[in-house]
Amino acid sequence: MLALRSTLPRYVRACYSRPPLTGQVNKLGVKIPSTFNQSSSTAIKVAIQYPCRHYTTDKERCGTSKQVAVVGAGAVGSTIALLTMMKNVASEILLVDQNGEFALGQTWDLADANIVNSTKVRQGTYKEAGQSEVVVITAGAKQQPGESRQQLIDRNYHILKEIIGGMQPIRKDAVIMLVTNPVDTLTLIAQNLSGLPRSQVFGSGTFLDTSRLTVYLSDLFDISASCIHAYVLGEHGDSQFIAWNAASIGGRPLLSFPEVQKLDKEKVRLSIANKAMDIIQHKGSTYYGIGACASSICESVLRNSMDIRPLSVYVKEVGTVISLPAKVGANGIEATLPIPLGPEEHRQFMESVKKLREIGERYENLNGIEKS
Repeated sequence: MLALRSTLPRYVRACYSRPPLTGQVNKLGVKIPSTFNQSSSTAIKVAIQYPCRHYTTDKERCGTSKQVAVVGAGAVGSTIALLTMMKNVASEILLVDQNGEFALGQTWDLADANIVNSTKVRQGTYKEAGQSEVVVITAGAKQQPGESRQQLIDRNYHILKEIIGGMQPIRKDAVIMLVTNPVDTLTLIAQNLSGLPRSQVFGSGTFLDTSRLTVYLSDLFDISASCIHAYVLGEHGDSQFIAWNAASIGGRPLLSFPEVQKLDKEKVRLSIANKAMDIIQHKGSTYYGIGACASSICESVLRNSMDIRPLSVYVKEVGTVISLPAKVGANGIEATLPIPLGPEEHRQFMESVKKLREIGERYENLNGIEKS
């Protein structure tokens, strides 16, 4: 069998598992012909004709044959590329940047990481990015001293327009994730520019803020962060809030713990919202946390794992893009999940809605097309 596996193409080998013996029924309920023999050619033919649940010969459906394009080769983009490579969920990563020489240097540097993974990396173009299964957009302008939020959004709108325009025609099943800030408004802009269903274009939202919250609570309770179910929701910005009422540890409501009851919850909210600025004051920028979050989302899409993440999604009921728990799979946002909020949390959510709608109104119907 080892010899047989070595004769299969790599993308088949990665998903291959041995078919049942002759006369038995495989996992699809198909009986293997009694004429089956152990020669390599027949074994390959039978494996292809009678696949088990974890096997496919279709490169488009096999998790190791996916392409991820990262637009923006700076610290954030290159970190996302590296961490996605390490997960071995894509066969190739395209790194795209307006500065071609810089992007080329980054790809050469990232290629050296192939010693511990099989994902290839190369420099690409906007046009090639538009044909990738997953596109991660990190490119954008940084806010300058004295520049208003609206001026920053206007500058990033023109950058997004150039990027997404260069990607056209975008493959119909592509999934686009925005990381550039302000992520909620830029996600709304990207939805209107791309021509794709809104469910296929979303932002990283408050996933990083939620990660920071769970790490904080993990330290407080001295338990694994993966055991904590709590979300930061709303705007990825000043008006974000913590959904304390829906949070739990081991099925027990978080608010029932004395440690949490003693907390100054507004102080905790502000510390989570301002953590990026604290990091920037010490080292100038942040990229590891968002890199880990974005690569995790790429994995959720490529593996169709249906993970729940707080992401920037279009919520029809409130008419804007805002962070809510969302189920992430191969089609992007498969569904958004309602979450119980206390009266104060609901007020904070609507405050975020109002703020984001006011900022996004001038971009919402950019193409004059109403999309579901």
